[in-house]
Amino acid sequence: MSDITNLIDTGSEILAGYSQHPADDRWSGFSHNWNLLLGVKGAVRLQFNGEYCTIPEHSLALISPSGVRNFTTEEDWGSLWMHFDRNLYLKEDIEWSEVIPGVWLLALESADFRIMHHLFIQVAQVAARRERYWKQLIYCLIQEVMLRGNMISGRGLGSYDTALAHRMLSNLQENLSMDEIAERCGLSRSAFFAKFTETFDISPRKYREKHLMQTIQTLLENSDMSIAQICDHVHMSNPFYLSARFKAYFGVSPREYRKRFRDATGKTR
Repeated sequence: MSDITNLIDTGSEILAGYSQHPADDRWSGFSHNWNLLLGVKGAVRLQFNGEYCTIPEHSLALISPSGVRNFTTEEDWGSLWMHFDRNLYLKEDIEWSEVIPGVWLLALESADFRIMHHLFIQVAQVAARRERYWKQLIYCLIQEVMLRGNMISGRGLGSYDTALAHRMLSNLQENLSMDEIAERCGLSRSAFFAKFTETFDISPRKYREKHLMQTIQTLLENSDMSIAQICDHVHMSNPFYLSARFKAYFGVSPREYRKRFRDATGKTR
């Protein structure tokens, strides 16, 4: 990508380029135009108008005009980017997930990332040559980025986010909030809930509760751990709270469930 490294100044409407920053680097920027960022390597933390989000690797971010953009790299970070005037030719609504006010984010599958990467390269190359109709062609390419983003946004969770969401919701030790899980998937809270429910036919909260109850159920059936020990194992606040949630889910207390299971199977542990 040596042909597009550093800044390519293409006039007042369009700027395009490739940037690299080491870990723990900090910088600020301001633009009156819209900004598209394609995360190629690593992750960066963005502060925009007082709110924060993370732009991870293989994600596509759209940042609205105005407002200071403060960036902090969490690791070595590389991105393709472009600045453009959305009001000129682009009339489609943005259907991506708005993770914080004025910032939209999409997590990309490998095939989608390759397509977006190619489109960003084309924008930079056309901008560098500035041949006849170069601006019109660039805005056609930007429009394709935006429309493909809308298409991707309309899907359920991709395979990467499906696996990531499952790991995070099943991790009883870390117990991330729904907002944190949504951000790591590159989605707003509402978009994460909608896409997760579309993919799994169950809400994230119910999915987590199901996994927690099944873990407790397994421990009751296959161990001699006390209720207090099980409570510590699944990182719940106290045994009474565990018992209440278990009974609400299964219709029977943990002790009664264990007794019935052992009576029915003849198991002592």
